[in-house]
Formats: sequence, structure tokens, C-alpha cells
Amino acid sequence: MVGNQSGRKRKIQALTLVPQPTFAARRTTMLVFYRQADGSIEKLTVNRYPLGAPYTSAWQGGSLVEQWQALGDLIVSKNPKRIGINMSADWPVADGLTASLYQQLTNVLPQDWHNRLVSAEKLVVRWLEQRTAQELAVIYSVSLARGVIAEGFSSKVITPGVTTTDAFGEHRLGLAYHSAPAWRVTLIVLAAPVNMP
Repeated sequence: MVGNQSGRKRKIQALTLVPQPTFAARRTTMLVFYRQADGSIEKLTVNRYPLGAPYTSAWQGGSLVEQWQALGDLIVSKNPKRIGINMSADWPVADGLTASLYQQLTNVLPQDWHNRLVSAEKLVVRWLEQRTAQELAVIYSVSLARGVIAEGFSSKVITPGVTTTDAFGEHRLGLAYHSAPAWRVTLIVLAAPVNMP
């Protein structure tokens, strides 16, 4: 996959692939993922600066022209049947390869290899679908909070003319039942015309 840092959506996607504490994909960042015969994935960079683990630097330093040539040489040395690139007609997050970057790539590959270039959109979408344990915990907490809020404002809890603000404090205990901390005190303010009984 080859991409650059232009465009916010593309930058966010690239940042999920660069290791911490790298905060941005700088200049032209080239990441190469190669499935080896044993099924493992070799993770390589072809960059003018090192990225570090989990990547192994296949080339670093030199000019942009030398960087592109190093990418072409690396791809040819691996001799892949297909070369997945960041292009998609359907998924903007999988469409970060500009026309000029595509042209640069085809310039450093043998002419008869151009038919090996295919969209890697399924790989990109699957990558973005992955969730860490920390993300799953947040998703659960948000889902739980939304459920408690929805119930709190439903007819199950509120009966017009009958329900008092005390009911909201009791309903807040629903969070405690699920072992979820309530980070704010429930504050209910009733606003009604002065002449209401």
C-alpha cells in the first residue's frame, strides 16, 4: 500500500498503521505487507526515515525518486501474483492513492506487471473493522449508557403528572446495577409556567 498524508480521512487511516509515538505519516509513506509462503505477513517500510516496530526497513534515506525505485525493486524481488493498492470506487477510506502516485508506481514496475495491481479495499475495510479490547469496552459502556438514558426518558419511568424528579435518581441506580460508574450527578430542572398548580 502506498499513501500520502493529504486528506483528513486518509491521514486517519494511515495513522492506524504507523506505530506510536509516530503521530503522522510524513511525506510519502510506503508500507508493504507481503504474505509469505508460511502464511505470516512480512511488514516492511520503504521510507526516507525509519518507522520502527512492527516494521522492518527495506530501504531508507535518499531522494523521493530513489524511494520509488526502491519500492519497485522490492515488489519485483517478492514477485507477488497480486499487488493490492489503496484504490477503491466504493470506499473513500480505501481510496488514498492519487492519480500521480499511481503513475509513479506504474513507472517503477515492469509494464507486464500492471495487470497485477488490484484494489485492496477489502483489506482496508477489514482493517478498520478490527476492534481492540479497549475499544470493545468503550463500545459496551456507550451502549449501556444509551440504553439507560433511553429507558430513563421512556413511559416506563415517566408518567406525566405523576413522576417526580426522585424517580430519576432511582433510575440512575440502573447504571450501578451494571457496574458502570455514573460520572455526573443527575440534575433535573422542571420548567413550567408560573400559574401551573
